[in-house]
Amino acid sequence: MVDWWSMGVIMFECLCGYAPFHANDPLATCRKIVRYEKYFKVPHDIKLSKNVMDLMKKLVCPTNKRIGFEDIKEHPWFKKVPWNNLHSMKPSFIPQLQNDFDAKYFDSVESEQQVDGDNKAEGYSSDANRVWGYTFTRQDAEAAKKLKQQQDNKPQQQQVQNKQAINENEEEEVEQ
Repeated sequence: MVDWWSMGVIMFECLCGYAPFHANDPLATCRKIVRYEKYFKVPHDIKLSKNVMDLMKKLVCPTNKRIGFEDIKEHPWFKKVPWNNLHSMKPSFIPQLQNDFDAKYFDSVESEQQVDGDNKAEGYSSDANRVWGYTFTRQDAEAAKKLKQQQDNKPQQQQVQNKQAINENEEEEVEQ
């Protein structure tokens, strides 16, 4: 499952250099997200192609109008992307990490930023504060988790089936 809305927001941030709904406090940011039609605007001094603007607007829009993966692949902005050949292509950047926790490519966290668990905004996800229209929902997350668990269990199930088949073959050989 993919949150296509977020992909549009991330595209905006990468291309414009700042988040489209940035505000000085979380409530103001939330209000801008809820009223995205008014606030999802590219400034006039940032020149973007019509194709990329069209794609972002087709991602940051009501759920019933939002395009999915197949439409994204066929969008003119991606016309030069060799979709069938991506896995064999060499990435333009390969991070050189020292270990699994190496974060040298991320900005450092300032000491005054709150990063521990004592956040005053706990319970913030109540229905009263919910931002409606997101593509990815809690049910999607639970379904994805179940699918992953099923995929993780497949090798174990295959091993059991293989052992059963071997045992059946051995029993048949003994009988003959």
